[in-house]
Amino acid sequence: HRIESLHHLIGAKLYDVGWQELAKSGYLARVMCVEVNCPITREFGLEYTSKQKLLEAGRRLRVEEGGAARRSDTGNSRMHDTTPMLVMLAAANPNKMKTVLQLVAAHRSDKVLLFCDHILLLKVYAQLLNCPVVSGETSHKDRLMIFSDFQAVGGKSCNIICISRVGDVSVNLPSANVVIQVSSHGGSRRQEAQRLGRVLRPKDSVAITGARQKALAGSFPTTSESEWLRGVLDRGDAADANAYFYSLVTEFSVEAPYATRRSEFLVDQGYPFYAVLAPPPTQAPPTAFKAKLESSGYSMHARSAAQQRSGSSTINRPQKAMAPVAIPDAAVDDIWSVEWQLRFLARIISGWEIKFFAASTAEAEAYVSHS
Repeated sequence: HRIESLHHLIGAKLYDVGWQELAKSGYLARVMCVEVNCPITREFGLEYTSKQKLLEAGRRLRVEEGGAARRSDTGNSRMHDTTPMLVMLAAANPNKMKTVLQLVAAHRSDKVLLFCDHILLLKVYAQLLNCPVVSGETSHKDRLMIFSDFQAVGGKSCNIICISRVGDVSVNLPSANVVIQVSSHGGSRRQEAQRLGRVLRPKDSVAITGARQKALAGSFPTTSESEWLRGVLDRGDAADANAYFYSLVTEFSVEAPYATRRSEFLVDQGYPFYAVLAPPPTQAPPTAFKAKLESSGYSMHARSAAQQRSGSSTINRPQKAMAPVAIPDAAVDDIWSVEWQLRFLARIISGWEIKFFAASTAEAEAYVSHS
């Protein structure tokens, strides 16, 4: 009833202007939106199929005649726990990591925000790209330092930040001109608009190096696998764009319908949303690109500054003795290794099984206490 009376309280809309009109007038950046569909790797695909069958079996167990749910079935909790697992497996697809490397190589002179809702994956991407992480765990001082270095230009500047959903709102980074969205919160159109808003600040076209002119030049071998990105950046409207929004989606997964819903809002605002298929590169990037990532040193610089305040001089890294609970170290060459992918998959599955066991135990205890 309050929503119905809103029009009466505030009156009719007096003026409305579309986002594209504001972009043409120079009040907003000219953003090119691309949905990048990534095939899932064999190892992750097999596990995804297994969990999907478990989900469907749980659904069948829960349905009685007339559609009533059997709350006492063990499949009840499994159905609720396997769906997040499917989302996690789709988000952790190693082919997404390879595609991210392609995009970072193409936009190596731009300011990139990599969004990921899963903290585990966020830390893996930070290791892979040798860049800082901003999440709910990041202190206010460290966050301000990272943002300041991101805005800076020069040797001590930072060109990439891996950021969680804390960056959806209340983050002012005018220099950001590329967003790479690895995972998201379901089909939330609000989140899609908020993340696009991180690169909507008006840009100085002269100061920004266009990705169209440097697409993969010297960064990846010239193969058919990189043609999808060349095709995107060689489009006519890409020449006019001064900001880019990439949404990475695992093909034929639970992410696909979510991505369609999320893009609807941007399409309604007049943004053309291009969908492309990105074949995973079979070769790692050349030594020059890997050396640049490894020598950027920003994450070491940021951590060292934080450790100087705490009196520590060493860099804390995950201990391999904690495997498979520990995060497997990620280097550029690692993600092409089947061994690393299997260790990474084991880490994800073990985390889910621990959570599932805890939820099942709590459910059983609650059932016993109410019996």
